[in-house]
Amino acid sequence: MIIGKRCIAALAFALAAGAANATLISGAWQTSTDNLLTIDTATKLEWLDLSQTYGMTLQQVTALLGAGQPFSGFQLATAAQVHDLMGNAGLPFSTSNSTISTASADILEAQALTALLSDTMSSTYGSAYYGSRALLSDNGLSRMVGYYAINGTALRNDYFVTSSSAASGVWLVRQASSGVPIPEPQSLALLGMGLAVLALKRRRNV
Repeated sequence: MIIGKRCIAALAFALAAGAANATLISGAWQTSTDNLLTIDTATKLEWLDLSQTYGMTLQQVTALLGAGQPFSGFQLATAAQVHDLMGNAGLPFSTSNSTISTASADILEAQALTALLSDTMSSTYGSAYYGSRALLSDNGLSRMVGYYAINGTALRNDYFVTSSSAASGVWLVRQASSGVPIPEPQSLALLGMGLAVLALKRRRNV
């Protein structure tokens, strides 16, 4: 059985965070298998994969939000919404640029969340950098918000005013469709543990 990398990331997240925090799952946007949405089951918000807005400015993305445009139905996220997403993933966050954690558990949570949202850092800064950050509009200002790990040992928080789109996307969010069933976090955790046990048994039988 082959499981896509985003499915693996979602299961890894569920196992790492535990039932209480396993609120993020991968979802489909344009096709049933593209896995370009990250659904936060706690806030009922759908986040567009940052690969879809990578390298774009706020102005470029805003022009594509109207009816009939590629990002129709989405809106620019707020900093508070991004911080809610990080918090629901089990990550610390801050309204400053700083190292927010060196705990291995937080680094693992950040890696799992990045696997869902897409990495925006390594292609610009090298493989030592891994994380998800993007632009949003904050009281009329273009602000960079997000997080990234350095060498897998330090977790950094980004929160600063900039118009540069280097190593970033744009945070786009929408309400989850009422017609799409959202698994309960406990079910996700149980599913992840079940698959882990199955994988272990298969390895022992090889």
